[in-house]
Amino acid sequence: MKAIRIGNSFFLLMLFVVALLTSSAYARGWLYQNPYPTSYTLTDVKFVSPDKGWLVGQVGTILYTEDGGNTWGLQESSTNLGLTNLFFINDKIGWIVGAGGTILYTADGGKKWVSQNSGFNNYELYKVFFVDPKRRLDYWMRYR
Repeated sequence: MKAIRIGNSFFLLMLFVVALLTSSAYARGWLYQNPYPTSYTLTDVKFVSPDKGWLVGQVGTILYTEDGGNTWGLQESSTNLGLTNLFFINDKIGWIVGAGGTILYTADGGKKWVSQNSGFNNYELYKVFFVDPKRRLDYWMRYR
């Protein structure tokens, strides 16, 4: 049997090919973003228009964009618990749920988030959905 020796030039060639493939993926419009100003894990995203959207995640993180995700700003949640899901009925009115039975509500697009009592303080709420957003009475919430 003959041994094949792989030298530095082969390694450099492979590195070049990987870099070329990676750069072509970026050229098609996909860019990695680490949404400033957080390094926490983000768990859900909701856009109410092509420009306006929110992200939620660990340690009470709420991020907001008005430019389709090019830039993100931090909104105050007043909690350090993990946030898992959000639901908006328009660009002003929305809810966020999370650990410890957390429910947060906004009527002003997230300028102020108000805590609401869920009665499930020992549970993680991980999904909220309103069947009839106009009435805001018929809702579905999932917990574990």
